[in-house]
Amino acid sequence: MLREEPEQLRKMADKFIKMGAKGVGIKCGIKGFYYRGGKDENLAWNNAEVFVNTFKEINSVVDTVGAGDNAIAGWMFFENLGYNPIDCARAAVAAGTLNAQHRGSIGAFRNGGEILSTMKLPVINYHPGRAFRMVKPGIYVGKAHGLAA
Repeated sequence: MLREEPEQLRKMADKFIKMGAKGVGIKCGIKGFYYRGGKDENLAWNNAEVFVNTFKEINSVVDTVGAGDNAIAGWMFFENLGYNPIDCARAAVAAGTLNAQHRGSIGAFRNGGEILSTMKLPVINYHPGRAFRMVKPGIYVGKAHGLAA
């Protein structure tokens, strides 16, 4: 990922937010997951911005078909359980990672516990750029946003 990409991610997310999305999640391959919340004062995650690195300890990439879909499903599952945007982004990365280690787009995991276990693994060392500050290893928030880990 290039250093300019965080700004490109922000621009893409803003386009969807202008079209009415309440928030936008983008799977960034091996680098991780980006989330930007909409500008809706009624939302708990109003204007939040998060980038979460992927995990170091993956067995091997077998098939990436469905990894992005599973990442979004992981996000939505944990969001519905009441998790914050940082943990939802970590769940998204975990679900996508688990999916990529198996052939096909289904069957890589059966429950949220498997995702939670994966979320405990160490993450790669990738800083998404100057617009973000690290709040924990592998977890970055947009400097312009007040989100805390």
